[in-house]
Amino acid sequence: VTMDLVSSHHIDKNDWPTSASELQSPTYAHEWFSACIKAFRDDIAINFLATTKHDHVNAIAPLYAITKKGIIWYEIIGVSKLNEPGGLIYADKESLIQLCKSIIKKGRPTHLGRLPAGDLSIEVFEKLAAKHGIIFKIPNTGSPFIEINSSWDDYLLKLPSRRKQDFRRARRRLSDQGEVYVDFYYPDQTDLNRLLDKAFGIEQANWKGRNNSAINCRPDLKRFFTIYCRYLSQTRKLVISALLLNGAMIAVQLMVQHSNRWWVLKIGYDERWAKYSPGIQLMFETIKEAFNRKLDAFELLGTEEQWINIWPHKTHQFTSIVYFPFNLRGVGALIEEAGSKYLSPLMSNPFIKKNPV
Repeated sequence: VTMDLVSSHHIDKNDWPTSASELQSPTYAHEWFSACIKAFRDDIAINFLATTKHDHVNAIAPLYAITKKGIIWYEIIGVSKLNEPGGLIYADKESLIQLCKSIIKKGRPTHLGRLPAGDLSIEVFEKLAAKHGIIFKIPNTGSPFIEINSSWDDYLLKLPSRRKQDFRRARRRLSDQGEVYVDFYYPDQTDLNRLLDKAFGIEQANWKGRNNSAINCRPDLKRFFTIYCRYLSQTRKLVISALLLNGAMIAVQLMVQHSNRWWVLKIGYDERWAKYSPGIQLMFETIKEAFNRKLDAFELLGTEEQWINIWPHKTHQFTSIVYFPFNLRGVGALIEEAGSKYLSPLMSNPFIKKNPV
């Protein structure tokens, strides 16, 4: 096994390894990091580390350098901006060990997260770094998911009767306003821009637009989601579910189809119809469709929010690692961060999914 510092531009999709991480998330795939690079490259210096064996890449640390208080840190690209799971990509333990050694050898303060709480990378990095610096393991926010291991009818039995009654009542009231139906789109390049414009507009048509956290309000986020969705549409992995009233979209979900699961990227609704709970209606129908298609799970990504408790679910737990090496840079970074809120929690991020009314 050899270790090389490689430019991100030299790792193409065909060379990207399938990760052995327990969380087979699309946020570990080539398309995700390629979109991050193109969307955020103006703000960051990218330094992917990769292990190669017989000229095959078998582990990648998708790092970028960020300067905080005059000190250069390494972080996983995209995690702090998007607040989604992210970590080291490795095909086996041997390659992971070599990758972690290389990160430690750089001698930079390093933040790795959100790592799956039981991921091998936490154990390996912690063990290897213990002699070279100070390590903090900090619980991060979890992401909910619905495991699909029954029929939709059986799953419905777990829902409180009041919730089912609320859904039926909201649907009846909305139907009084016109024709209501749900559609699922797998856009190709010809209709992608049209559908994204509609979806981004709906995502903005509520509190997200007012507090400027919507995709349309953040040029960097809009670049990322436009580029990422373009990649996904090339292989028909992008799924857009929409609740329509008289043919007009009033609620929307952007999803990735990956590892026989639907992963929810963004949700939104037009608050002009808020009293009919269009976001809840669409979520109900989308989860039902995931059951009918016999997917393995419905992944909500983001973080655990109170509205998600409507649906019985499980939660992926995550951990963040902060590493301060035993050198001037590490000590300086530790002193700078010791009195801040950086270590607990590590980051605050405004781009988490909230109530899809």
